[in-house]
Amino acid sequence: MPRVYNYAVLTAGDMSQATLTSTVVPLSECTYCSFQYVYTGSPVGTIQVQASNDNVNFTNIDRSLINITAAGSSVVNLSEIGYIYARVLYTKTSGTGSLTITVGTK
Repeated sequence: MPRVYNYAVLTAGDMSQATLTSTVVPLSECTYCSFQYVYTGSPVGTIQVQASNDNVNFTNIDRSLINITAAGSSVVNLSEIGYIYARVLYTKTSGTGSLTITVGTK
């Protein structure tokens, strides 16, 4: 039976900052991973999952890009994971708000 994890990797992040980066998530024992985003206020920007095999150099995962234009929530599901680490990067275009990111893995 696979191990299932569910925890916050960013809590109430200040979306008035130019960028926000989540805690790094180790994925070496995972097949599936999902990130849930909840954003409040009036944020405008992008959220994207990044992957790494060395926990130093992170590369954008193209299929994970989310454009934010108002308060709301989104989920990104990743499968057949071949990389060892992941994190989430928020890049501000304008506006302000609060961002909470929760990860689920199995």
